[in-house]
Amino acid sequence: MTFDVTAGTAVGAYPLAHDPAPVSTAFFDMAAVGIGGSVNDGEINVVAEGPPTLTFDTTPVALPAGPYGSTQTGTIPANFTPSTGDYSVDFSCVAPAGFTVAPTSGSYDNTDTAADDLTVSATLTDAAQSGDVVCTVTPEGGSATTFTIPVSAPAGAETAPVLDPDPASGGTVTVGGGAPGSNGTGTLVVTPDGGAGTDVADVTCTASAPVSISPASLTFPVGSSPQNFTVTVPLTDAAQTFPGAITCSGTDGNGIFEWVFDVSAPAGVAAPTFIPATSLWSKFALIGVFAALGLLMVGLRRNH
Repeated sequence: MTFDVTAGTAVGAYPLAHDPAPVSTAFFDMAAVGIGGSVNDGEINVVAEGPPTLTFDTTPVALPAGPYGSTQTGTIPANFTPSTGDYSVDFSCVAPAGFTVAPTSGSYDNTDTAADDLTVSATLTDAAQSGDVVCTVTPEGGSATTFTIPVSAPAGAETAPVLDPDPASGGTVTVGGGAPGSNGTGTLVVTPDGGAGTDVADVTCTASAPVSISPASLTFPVGSSPQNFTVTVPLTDAAQTFPGAITCSGTDGNGIFEWVFDVSAPAGVAAPTFIPATSLWSKFALIGVFAALGLLMVGLRRNH
């Protein structure tokens, strides 16, 4: 029994029937003993050979929100249908600036049952990002098809550094000593910690006279070093204490804050004064020194 398939025949099932149907379906031996039978029609199934089918979902992909500098990911679904025969399909994908896609290329054949989804990712910055992932699918022996998938990422959440004063708020800034009437100076150290993005922390300080503080304010970008305020107090001949003399306020990674500091200054100390000795024995000693020097000079002149 033969069945010819003409070029261009559509894929599908074709009936296969006896034509004409047999007159009898029984078989008899020489003794006229019969065996009954039946005739069953069938079908020929025409299957096309060719490469598998690969497509990518073009629904826009929005990456989730997150902190500045974090990497967020999303998925581009791949749809795969194998065919028959020794055929394959290739693909390659290109991500826009600021994004990555993986895998960037690959190949599947008719022995595969599924294709891997694509993973698109981006590192969040201080601005939203968007673009198109473009994938090209080329079946073996066929024409290439392009899939364009819009992708987007939000701006990363930014936080300012957290500021830590030394001494701690409520503590005392102690200035150094000197002579009465001079200025004693001390420092209030502010150290930033953490933060993300371009947000900055800031602090402004004021002082009650006679205490003064400079500069009036400081700013701290993410990753900056500690900075100092200089506290100045005019010294007197007595120790001085100034409760709550310095007030600072500002914003950092924890929000709005306020600090208060006392200031302490030691008593000024005058420099020691040199007073020449004036006792009788001191006078005799000085006369002796000058006399010896005079004799030395006379001796030198005679020798020359």
